[in-house]
Amino acid sequence: EETGLRQKDLVILNEKPKLKSEGTKFLHTPSYIDIHQISQTHRHVVLVYFLISKTDRLRQAPKEHFDLRWVAKNQLKELKPKLTPQIKFYCLAALSAANSLSFAD
Repeated sequence: EETGLRQKDLVILNEKPKLKSEGTKFLHTPSYIDIHQISQTHRHVVLVYFLISKTDRLRQAPKEHFDLRWVAKNQLKELKPKLTPQIKFYCLAALSAANSLSFAD
């Protein structure tokens, strides 16, 4: 919701069982899970999923972000402010996951 991307424009790369079972809804498995400190008394648990967007249009949520844009792998090192090590790791892992897919025309 923070990017303006719509569900119909996204393809999730994470898996979930194809099994149908009444009363059970299977969820996509996250690629990574982390917990990080926000303040001395507050932490966030994050479930990381990788997706591919069918559109390049983004809508910035001003209360959430000061900058929002697509960047190429070779631009990651030059971003200001610098990416934290974990965000850079997630970016590179997502690119690797996306590049391992083959898309049929």
